[in-house]
Amino acid sequence: MPGSKNIVQKRHCIVCIVVDFGKYTRKDIRRIENRMNNYPRRIFGYKTANDIYNAA
Repeated sequence: MPGSKNIVQKRHCIVCIVVDFGKYTRKDIRRIENRMNNYPRRIFGYKTANDIYNAA
């Protein structure tokens, strides 16, 4: 199905965001990083990325 491939590609591009990191301080980036790594995810059984990393 050619339509399915296009949907997947479009869906993937939504996730890809270009960011100018020069606008942010190191403190801002660290805060965002901590938020992302400590956010529970359903795919991990509601564990955080840090939980998974530390368990490995």
